[in-house]
Amino acid sequence: MKTADLDAAARSLDPAPPAARPQRARADLESILATPRTTPRRVLAAVPPRRGRRVRRFALAAVVAGVLGVGAAAGLGALRPTTAAASWTAAGSPAAPDSAGAQQCLTWWSTPNPETGPVEPRLRVQEQRGDTTLAIGEDGDGDELLCLATLVPGQEPVGGTTSALEPPGAGEVPDDGAIAVVVDTAFSSAEAQNGWQPSGHTAVAGHVGDQVESMVLETSAGPVEASIDDGLFLAWWPITDDGDPHPTPEATLTLEDGTTRTVQLSAP
Repeated sequence: MKTADLDAAARSLDPAPPAARPQRARADLESILATPRTTPRRVLAAVPPRRGRRVRRFALAAVVAGVLGVGAAAGLGALRPTTAAASWTAAGSPAAPDSAGAQQCLTWWSTPNPETGPVEPRLRVQEQRGDTTLAIGEDGDGDELLCLATLVPGQEPVGGTTSALEPPGAGEVPDDGAIAVVVDTAFSSAEAQNGWQPSGHTAVAGHVGDQVESMVLETSAGPVEASIDDGLFLAWWPITDDGDPHPTPEATLTLEDGTTRTVQLSAP
């Protein structure tokens, strides 16, 4: 564009009075920027990109006292940073078996394992915390399955499952106690320039005795109320680093008679 044309274009945009003498286009631009706006600016929120992030995966371990030889889990890795934790709540609510999250877990559990073949799972207990469902299921051999699925409208499901967990034997769980079957973490890190924040979670699940009415876990995220049903308990909470992939959370159990006791939960 010629200088004269640029000068004319700049002057046509100027809300200030015409300059007293001819000016260069640069001077007209400075005059425009110095004049107060009469309309508010629109500010667009930044949207973090979905590509280019680097993710580290941590599997949710399915190791039980070295006895389980079925495999070491499909993993609860590959979570989008902040997706699961964004809607997390310290207390869960029951999830229906036909809820989207529970059905997603059934789908993942039913995917044939190259080593063990197809699985015909059934749901045992499932809870909802925001957009995330945590579920315990059972395969045809009596082994237990754990699944965490986050479903956000407009996005594909994220999360993962264990391959199998050996439940405690008959009489192993005290009437006033609890035994953890799995305690583990999944963590995703991301490059800061991509707009993502590191994010992860710890999941814990196991069995409680007949006298246990409620369970509250002391965690890095504060007190977390576990969901209890059918003699099983389960809970998860967000974490900000992966320094302790196998924590031993402390839990306060409230019994039928109103008394409380504290136990340490660690997977065998």
